[in-house]
Amino acid sequence: MFRRVVLEEWHQWVPYVSTGILLTIYLAMVGWALLMKRNRADHMATMPLENNDEPSNQSH
Repeated sequence: MFRRVVLEEWHQWVPYVSTGILLTIYLAMVGWALLMKRNRADHMATMPLENNDEPSNQSH
């Protein structure tokens, strides 16, 4: 009545490939942050998260 689920060979590699892709993206972002020039990092650190000139759509 019930059949066993048969996994093909490539199904075993999906977790490894996805972990590798995410690890590559993470390491690229860390490398980009570490190699950033100091004045650019300071400029980005002082940037506001929201623009205060435009009215907010959220009602408090």
